[in-house]
Amino acid sequence: MDAHKETLSKILSLPTRLVAPLFQRPYVWSRSDNWEPLWEAFVEVLNRRLSEVKSRPYFLGAIVLDKIKGSTGAVPCREIIDGQQRMTTLQIMLEAGVAVFSECGFEHQSKQLRKLTRNDIDEDDGPDSEEQFKVWPTNADRAAFRNVMTGKASVGLMADAFLYFQGSIRLWLDAPSDGAKERAVAFVKAVHEDLLFVAIDLTDEDDDGQLIFETLNALGTPLLPSDLVKNLLFRAATTAGLNTDKLYNDYWLQFEDDAIYWRAKVKVGRRDRPRIDVFLQFYLTYKLGKEPNLSHQFRDYRDALHDGKFGSVEDAIRDFALHASLYRKYDEATTGNLGRLRHVLALLDLSVPTPLVLGVLANAEDVAQCEAMLETIESYFIRRFLCCLLTKNYNLITAGLITTLKKNGWQNDHLRAALIALAGNSTIWPDDELVFWRVNKRNSYRDLKSGGIAYVLARVEDFLRTAKSEGSWSYKTPLTIEHLMPQKWEANWPLDDPEDTDAKQRRSDLNNRMGNLTILTQGLNSAVSNGSWADKRKHLNQHTVLLMNSELASRETWTEADIEVRSGDLAQKFCQIWPR
Repeated sequence: MDAHKETLSKILSLPTRLVAPLFQRPYVWSRSDNWEPLWEAFVEVLNRRLSEVKSRPYFLGAIVLDKIKGSTGAVPCREIIDGQQRMTTLQIMLEAGVAVFSECGFEHQSKQLRKLTRNDIDEDDGPDSEEQFKVWPTNADRAAFRNVMTGKASVGLMADAFLYFQGSIRLWLDAPSDGAKERAVAFVKAVHEDLLFVAIDLTDEDDDGQLIFETLNALGTPLLPSDLVKNLLFRAATTAGLNTDKLYNDYWLQFEDDAIYWRAKVKVGRRDRPRIDVFLQFYLTYKLGKEPNLSHQFRDYRDALHDGKFGSVEDAIRDFALHASLYRKYDEATTGNLGRLRHVLALLDLSVPTPLVLGVLANAEDVAQCEAMLETIESYFIRRFLCCLLTKNYNLITAGLITTLKKNGWQNDHLRAALIALAGNSTIWPDDELVFWRVNKRNSYRDLKSGGIAYVLARVEDFLRTAKSEGSWSYKTPLTIEHLMPQKWEANWPLDDPEDTDAKQRRSDLNNRMGNLTILTQGLNSAVSNGSWADKRKHLNQHTVLLMNSELASRETWTEADIEVRSGDLAQKFCQIWPR
C-alpha cells in the first residue's frame, strides 16, 4: 500500500481510467449535503487565488485505487475502491466548467479542463467509446454519466449536479463588472494546483481492498449495510473469476433500477430506515434463525457468508435477490391471504413476523400449503390480539418457528403443531375457551388497538355476507368504532336506581365489551354518538348498508343482556373466522 499526497490534476493528467466497479453503490450525492459544501470550499480557494493572500490547498479526502488487469494497448485502468462519489462529482463540475468557459469564448481554459475529463483515444475506437472518460462510474450510473458528460438531455442526480455547478460557475464568473477572463484563469490554476487528495494505491498482493473499503466506511454513515453486502459479494465474485456483469444484471440490477422503492425510508418500530436494510434484517433473521443486532447487520452477513451458510458466492447473490423479490411481493400485496396478512400485521404494528412470511413464500410446496400457512399465521396473531396478550416475545417465537419448519418441513400441519405446542401466556396460541372468556368477560375498547377492533368487526361483516348480498365489501373500508350503548350513557340510558354503585360499575364494564361495539362511517358515527337507542336505530335504518348493523337496527331495545349475548356471538364468529 502506498499512501501519498497528490493533486487532482496529477491523478488525471496522464492517460488513465478510474473505474468504479459494479459493486459500488449508485451516485447519491445531493445539493445540500454535498455539492454546496464542495462548491463553497472551492470558492474560498478561488478567492484566495484572486486576492493577495497566499494560496492554500484544499484537501478533498482520500481516494483508494487498486490495480486492474487490462488488455494490451488499452488505456491504463485503476479501480476506485473508495472515493468514487467525490471523483464523479468533480468530473461533473469540471465538465460544467468546460461548458461555461466555452460559451464565454475562453476556449483555452475550456480545453485545459477537458484534458482532466477526457483521454486522447484512437479515432478507431469511435466517439462513443467509454475509454474516452477518465472516470467511469458504476454500472447503474454509466448511461446518465455519459449523457451529462456529452451534453445530452438527462434527468436525475447527475444531471442536477451538472446544472448546479454550471449555474454556480456562471454566477462566480460574472460576479465583477470585468475580469471574467482572469477568473477563468484562476479557476483552471486552482483545479490544477490547489485540489489535493490523499491517494492510497494498493500495490501489493496482500493489500485487502475489501478490508480497506470496510474500514474507511466504518465511521460515520456514508454507506448502508446493504451497500457493504453488495461490495462484499461482488468483490468475492470477482476474486472467484465469475461473470460479475451477468450476476449483476440477473440479480442485483433490481435494487438500482428501482432505487426509489428500495432506498425509501420506512418506519419499523420507532426508527425510519431504508427499505433494503429492513429487508436485510428480515432476511438474516430467516436465514440465521435469530434476529441480528441492527448495528451489526453487515458483520453478521459477512460472517455467515464466510461460514458457507449461503452456499457459494453465486448462490448467495441469487438467494439474496430471490428473497428480496418475495419480500417485495409481500410488502406490496393488497389482495388474497397475503394482502390480508400484511394488512393485519400493519394494523397491529407488527413487523417481527415478516421473516416467517418470507420462509413460507420461499418454501411452501404448493399454493394450497402457502395459503393455509398464511391463514394460520393470521389466526395466531389475531387470537393473541383478541386476548390482549403480550407481544414482546414475538421475535423469539418467529425465530423458533423458522427453526422448527426448516427441520420438519414447511407445511401447515407442522406450523400448527409448533404453535399448539407453545405454552404460557407469552407464547400460546389461544384456544376457543380463552377467546370466549376474553371477549365475553373483559373490556375490548380500552384494552385493544382501535384499528384491530375495526378490522375484526369488518371481517365479521365479511363473514356474514353471501353471494346474495347486495354491493361489494372490503375489510379495508375506512370505518370508525361506535359504542351502541354510548360511553356517556347517563342522559339517555338511565339506570333503574341511579344511586346503585354496583349497577354503575357493571354498566361501565359492559359498555366497553366487544358486544357493545360496531363499525360506522365517520359521518354516521358523529350523528348517533350519544343518542338514545331510538335515535340510533333510526339513523342505522336510514343509512347503514352493513349486515351486522341492519340486524342491530331491527332490535326494539339494546340492553346489558343484549351486550353479553352479542359478545358471545362475536366470540363464536371470531373462532370460526380464525380457527385454531
